[in-house]
Amino acid sequence: SSLVYLVFDCLRLKGKDLTGLPLTERKKHLQKLLPAADPMIRYSDHVFKTGKAFFAAASKKNLEGIIAKQSDSLYTEGKRSKEWLKIKHHNTEEAVIAGYTSPQGSREYFGALILAVREKSGWKYIGHTGTGFTRTILSDLYKKLQPYIRETSPFDEKVKVNGKVTWVEPVLVANLKFTEKTRDGMLRHPVFQGLRIDKTAKQTGQKGH
Repeated sequence: SSLVYLVFDCLRLKGKDLTGLPLTERKKHLQKLLPAADPMIRYSDHVFKTGKAFFAAASKKNLEGIIAKQSDSLYTEGKRSKEWLKIKHHNTEEAVIAGYTSPQGSREYFGALILAVREKSGWKYIGHTGTGFTRTILSDLYKKLQPYIRETSPFDEKVKVNGKVTWVEPVLVANLKFTEKTRDGMLRHPVFQGLRIDKTAKQTGQKGH
């Protein structure tokens, strides 16, 4: 596939500062500036009033998400603005908890959960998550994991994780949301959503793998 450069804003033009103009005005300047026939440099168009449908279409194509912008917003350099929002599409997955890392700093109970899915050859490591927990969830989940502590890793291969790991029997199933999977099945940005008490560890397996 060919490399394509999508241009979505114009901050300066012929030495003139355009950051004080509304976004739609800046994009008009940009559209006139870009060569229409160039296959490698393209104008990044926008949609009005149909953001929900546009997001649904992006999600259906399994894209990361969309950027929602106020049409009359000015450009504020180096600052986050509520007028520009990144709205991410999240996938869901169930994974078995194979262990947890030690907490760091002010964190209590554990740092991150080690995640696995069942394959024919055994347990496969698919990442770890340290987000999605309140203090109550950390405490409750830590207590639930204690009866399943084991001395050795449930994985046949060595798993590289940050920090000291306490391994557990792969019994408890976690529900997760994540942005995407890598080619080897690792979850990107997984977030803990709760335990699946209606599902056993043997029933887990990656969707699309």
